[in-house]
Amino acid sequence: MLNDLPTKTDLLGRLPFAESIARVIVTQTDPAPQVIAIDGAWGDGKTTVFGFLLEALNKQGFKVVPFNPWRYKDEDTMLRAFALGLAEKLGVRVLNKSEQWVEVAVDRGELVEQTAGAFGLGSLGRLFHLGAKGLRQSIDQLLDRTKGLLNEHGRRVTILVDDPDRLEVEQLMGLFRLIKLTADFEWLTFVLAMDCSAIIRTVGGRFGGDDEGRRFLEKIVQVPVRLPAVPHGKLREFTLEQIDRVIDDLAIKIDQSEAVRFRGSFDSTLMPLIRTPRSVKQYANVVRFSLGLLPGEVNPVDVMILEGMRLFARDVFDRIKEHIIPKIEPHWMDDLWEKDEDKADKLMKKLLAGVDDTEVSAWRSLLIMLFPAKLSRASHDEGEFLAWTDARRVACDEYFIRYLAAVVPDNDVPDAELDQWMALAETGDINSLVSNLQNRLNTKTEEILVQKVRRVQRRLSDSQRATLAVAMARVASQLTLRDVAHQSDFAFGQSAIFAAQCVGNTKDLKTRELVASEVIKCASSGIWAVGFFWALPHDRDQDEDADEQEQRYLPKEMSSRLGELLSQRLMDEIEASDQRPAIELLRRSFLICHDYGNLDRVRTWTKRELTRDPSFLGPFVSLIMQGSYSGSERQQEWPGNKAALNKATAYIDTEWLVQTFSPDMPVNSKKWGPYISDEEAAYRLIQMLKGTEEGNAQANQSVGNEQGGSDEA
Repeated sequence: MLNDLPTKTDLLGRLPFAESIARVIVTQTDPAPQVIAIDGAWGDGKTTVFGFLLEALNKQGFKVVPFNPWRYKDEDTMLRAFALGLAEKLGVRVLNKSEQWVEVAVDRGELVEQTAGAFGLGSLGRLFHLGAKGLRQSIDQLLDRTKGLLNEHGRRVTILVDDPDRLEVEQLMGLFRLIKLTADFEWLTFVLAMDCSAIIRTVGGRFGGDDEGRRFLEKIVQVPVRLPAVPHGKLREFTLEQIDRVIDDLAIKIDQSEAVRFRGSFDSTLMPLIRTPRSVKQYANVVRFSLGLLPGEVNPVDVMILEGMRLFARDVFDRIKEHIIPKIEPHWMDDLWEKDEDKADKLMKKLLAGVDDTEVSAWRSLLIMLFPAKLSRASHDEGEFLAWTDARRVACDEYFIRYLAAVVPDNDVPDAELDQWMALAETGDINSLVSNLQNRLNTKTEEILVQKVRRVQRRLSDSQRATLAVAMARVASQLTLRDVAHQSDFAFGQSAIFAAQCVGNTKDLKTRELVASEVIKCASSGIWAVGFFWALPHDRDQDEDADEQEQRYLPKEMSSRLGELLSQRLMDEIEASDQRPAIELLRRSFLICHDYGNLDRVRTWTKRELTRDPSFLGPFVSLIMQGSYSGSERQQEWPGNKAALNKATAYIDTEWLVQTFSPDMPVNSKKWGPYISDEEAAYRLIQMLKGTEEGNAQANQSVGNEQGGSDEA
């Protein structure tokens, strides 16, 4: 961290100014005393100038006494310390030995008084203290002796007083009385480094206003000297040097394009707000701390820019915190009535409220650069979004949330862990990878975890893809399986899609089949394995280039082999299970068997299950319908077409079914509504299989569905 101590290196061109003041003091032949005020705002570098001035005067052999009035609790102590310190600098004694002992007694008197009081002798201790004070030299005597010694010395002595503008009013008035008391001291120069406007306000508050404060100061200071402003170029160079130092110390790598992005935004918006060396140090310290909080977890350029805004443009920063991430999910109708560019314009106006018109353009460009998806009127494709995530930009909400929280939230996954997983995948250490994934996976993190691995898929090597696909299969059962038709909207289905993409993007055809087979075999969830298989790139587009096909599609023979392997695995589990599997698993398993497997096994199992539990008939019908739905009463979408009948024939011995079951028509029939109960579905299926008048009417009514609709489950 950069402290607020003066620097010994002239980084801002202050040395020539300090040497000029030293030269004026050194070359003055008139012994008359003088008071010089170096006037500058807090943080302008006055203390650094004092350091250079002290060094320049010392080189000339001049006596310099740095005097700190902050150290003294009252005016009497300050005056005595000044006189004794000046005499010491001159190399002479202003007190004889007995007077020195008296000073020691006074200095220790308070301690003696306190110690005596502890033994019940407080009065005696107080008497000793008062007696010592009565014997000491008066202030006037001390100053007269010091004045005489200074005149005998015959050479100028410079008193440096830094930051008197920060003194309490009584301390400040004591310092000014000291200066007035020494006004007739020859060869004495006071140099005060202070913000004169602050002094005027402090003194004016004591004597009736700024005008009185100004007149008072004019009586004290003979030579007011304005501290020159640091040239903008020098201050910018100093700022960038400090930031570069922070980046080097933290071993952060920033490529050329990111450096250009920072420089452009910094120069146009932040640098005009940095006006003092102290501001530079404060900015560098804040950047160092913030980058250290989230190493490698948020884009460092974004952090540096946002931290600059937090320091120097707090109002804009606070509005960004308030408005960039909505606290309430927008209503779905908003997208219908309001265009994206209108949203962006409204949000930009909120963020820039109160910004000066001359600065709006620069700030608008900066904000669009930080949050393009929310503030730019242009559209952004998936490639741009993936580029932002690769760079850990705050343009993605997850990284902006990290920055604001200064930690990786518990529902997020640190990028450092993601990098570790990629390294394990490259080495092929699948057991360690699975263990890492299992330790991180929970209901809070599963969505973002799967999102992250999907985003990096395109950057993986073939060996990484193979290892990650198998690892994801092994942890599949740890992901939340929801009772919905479209698992692909959630982490469970997204992870299966990720594994399928890993296989599909593997260049070597044999490796694809080996990896896909291993995924199917080791998947800890049958439904997940089905989702993985369906997500594989099975179909060929004969019009495409053969080389491109080789990299994107699976040959039909390979799809058949994988489908057969999957159907065997699923039926093995179904047949071996002591309890009937979930309807969703059965539905998906039977679909795979319908296309790739042994349907005799399916028919044998369903006949056995219906014989064991006739109430399974209603749920069984859902296996040939469009889908099943959860609720107080599960309902089915009823196509009632020939495809459904064909599927029923594939899944069960329909002759046996008609002979064995004859369900009654439900009392609360929906009369061929699109969604029906288990009981009504069972009744309709039996009527269609029997070829009754009602069943034929239903089949005829469903011709339109068969011709124009889809019978895919």
